[in-house]
Amino acid sequence: MLETLAELIAAILDIFLSGSESIKRRNSQIDKIVKKWKPRYDITEQYTYKDEKSRSFILVDDSGYPYEICIKILKWWRVKITANNSEQKRKQKFWKKKTKISKLSLALDEAYATIEKWINESGRTRTIKK
Repeated sequence: MLETLAELIAAILDIFLSGSESIKRRNSQIDKIVKKWKPRYDITEQYTYKDEKSRSFILVDDSGYPYEICIKILKWWRVKITANNSEQKRKQKFWKKKTKISKLSLALDEAYATIEKWINESGRTRTIKK
């Protein structure tokens, strides 16, 4: 209940403070969550794409096939998480979810589990190096 109330207050403040401070706070919160989440998996970060700021992670299975998880910041302290298998056209698989920033870690776990499922369905494996 308190978390929902805090998010509502943050969203209202976000409306009135939609300047750079609000964006910095969101980015800072996302960075903290990602910093805690990322060590569980052997993932490469990518913070720029085509000279634009982005938050994406590249995963490679044991056969060398790449997969990607992306975070896009939305309004009202929400984010959109997408996952794809980096294939072209008919073989491409895609997953997406919108969620609150406070639930980002859970959504990232879902995205990773989806990619793991795709890897297993294709008969391949992925070893996490620690």
